[in-house]
Amino acid sequence: MINEELIFSKLIDLNIDYKVLGDVINITGFGSIKKIENNKLYYSVGDVPESINNSMVIVNDEHNKNSKNNCYIVLEKPQLTFYKLMREFYPEKNSGVASSAVISESVKLGENVNVDENAVVRASSIGNNVFIGANVVIHDNVIIGDNVTISDNSVIGAKGVAWIWDEVTGERVIQPQIGYVEIGNEVFIGSNVTIVRGSVNESTIIDNNCLISHGSQIGHGVKINHHTHIANNCTLAGNVVIGSECFIGASATFASQIKIADKTTIGAGAIISKSIENEGATYIGMPARAIPTQNKLNGVPKRK
Repeated sequence: MINEELIFSKLIDLNIDYKVLGDVINITGFGSIKKIENNKLYYSVGDVPESINNSMVIVNDEHNKNSKNNCYIVLEKPQLTFYKLMREFYPEKNSGVASSAVISESVKLGENVNVDENAVVRASSIGNNVFIGANVVIHDNVIIGDNVTISDNSVIGAKGVAWIWDEVTGERVIQPQIGYVEIGNEVFIGSNVTIVRGSVNESTIIDNNCLISHGSQIGHGVKINHHTHIANNCTLAGNVVIGSECFIGASATFASQIKIADKTTIGAGAIISKSIENEGATYIGMPARAIPTQNKLNGVPKRK
């Protein structure tokens, strides 16, 4: 249940200073400005949309309001506060290990681990507070840190393909893939993501606080450094290195062994065939080309 009194109570619990303008409105839940309904809680940075009515709106300036019958909660960081409030009301549910899940006897399992229906966890190490969705497969030689989410149907530690022709026999000789995957703390991995293990004795590494969205494919020996966001349906070929605090737009594609500097922004659909050495650069297009970096790009969260 969500109501206005609980919202104020949570703000106090979160040690967030605020003031209220107008009469308090009864609310029934959270609202998105892309689907506006009455009696919801919204946030707005700048002018409040005229279509929001009879609701509560979190704003950062008492002048950023419309003339509708709304109640305004004025505080410093509306979007951050809205996200924190939603997290309070919608925590990740932990139902333990499902009866249909298959857990190897050699798994090192941390505390408060959720494993949903039909997931398979082979010889690996799983940290504390890890959520493993339905039909996920975690192969051997995978190390997962704390507070990690792996959404439905993803595969961690899949075998990649490396091969060479035997010119004498005409046989295609495929090299076994026997390496590792290392996933840090506070990592989110969406649904239908594949992360390939390292080729020989190397590791594929997803560093702390990374986000990998749905449908992305991560090749063998890739390293994604901390606080980087990989959007949906991206493809990273083998041994790509992505710097820290990067944002990779949807459906971007990287050739093998590419290196990307810290704080790089890659536009949606870009094809990256050469390394990017300049920190903080922005690249778009096919093949990708540099454009002037902007303070605010559509769909890209503001840098910390």
